[in-house]
Amino acid sequence: MGNQYLEYYGKNKISPVNIDKNKLELHIAARKKLYRQLGIPLQCFNGKDILEAGPGSGWNTLVLLKYISKERINHIDLIEPNETGRAATLKLLEDNGININKYTMYDTVLEKYNKDKTYDFIIAEQFIQHLPDWRNCIKNLKKYAKEGTVLITTCCDEIGLYIEKMKRFIGRYIIRDITKYDEKVSKLTEIFTPQLENLKGMTRIKEDWVKDQILNDVFLVRPMNMLDIIKEFEDGWDILGASQNIFTDYSWYKDVKYDYIEEYKLQYEMKKHMFLTAGNCNETVRTVKENKKLEKSVNLANDLAAEFERGSNFRIEDLVNAVGNVTENTDNLRIKEFNRQLMEILDILVKENDIDLYKYEIFSMTFGKSSQFISFEKK
Repeated sequence: MGNQYLEYYGKNKISPVNIDKNKLELHIAARKKLYRQLGIPLQCFNGKDILEAGPGSGWNTLVLLKYISKERINHIDLIEPNETGRAATLKLLEDNGININKYTMYDTVLEKYNKDKTYDFIIAEQFIQHLPDWRNCIKNLKKYAKEGTVLITTCCDEIGLYIEKMKRFIGRYIIRDITKYDEKVSKLTEIFTPQLENLKGMTRIKEDWVKDQILNDVFLVRPMNMLDIIKEFEDGWDILGASQNIFTDYSWYKDVKYDYIEEYKLQYEMKKHMFLTAGNCNETVRTVKENKKLEKSVNLANDLAAEFERGSNFRIEDLVNAVGNVTENTDNLRIKEFNRQLMEILDILVKENDIDLYKYEIFSMTFGKSSQFISFEKK
């Protein structure tokens, strides 16, 4: 999975990707909708061999085996180097009566996994995009593809991470004098629980969200975005779908020379501002120049927040100025109000005053589209 995740998960003996059992039906519905957006009818999993890298605590694996394919999947090979994650996945599958012959767990990292076989589906979600060596991970996954193999992975955009990184900064600033990990988790959960309860589609346990989104240093790395991953699959692969599906293709079926991949690249550059806020499904288009200016200002704000965590020469005034630049470069009215409330919060924190974040309604109830799924089919 990569040392950055393993060191953090192993040190704290966690696998912070557990689903709230009371929201299992919502999680199942979300996974079914995801596969539809990725261009994969659910019956396509029947009789297929699957490689899943990084199943975490096994909740997505469970949905595939029990609620989507009804165990009609031929077999799933699971690569999970995190001991806590392996144990959680095996227990979850056992507790749900999944036939042990349907899956095999491998205790290894993706780079060292070595099997002389290919798969119908390859799934690697929510970890590759944050690894410095993500290209090598993609290369390793491709080794197990054959003609017709569908590969599903996730990517991430700094624009989509902006809100989360600002919330992360506020949370980390508030707990800056707390040294014990469990106390950090407890305080941050107290801070963010009222906000997370307003996030539509939130199924993860709140403490796990805090552990992974706020305290996991792997999120300080500049992520692999949708344009990056498309470039890695330009030769010999087709794009099936995406979530958020920002791509439109108006070509006719006889337009066989139409280069849709080049068109998708351009559409990404003109639509990536839509990742700023979750819950906004209306498509808008901006010029490439406008979005590059937005991206530059977001990158600066995100980098300054990261400097605080790294203990470098951080000045909160610089972050305030950077947030102001984001406001100038977006036409998203909700983001403008989010930033206005954020700057008020920053001002109060500088004065060392206590703060109730929930009083800032827009700040509390706004989240970004922090990751995107994308699927490819090998020609």
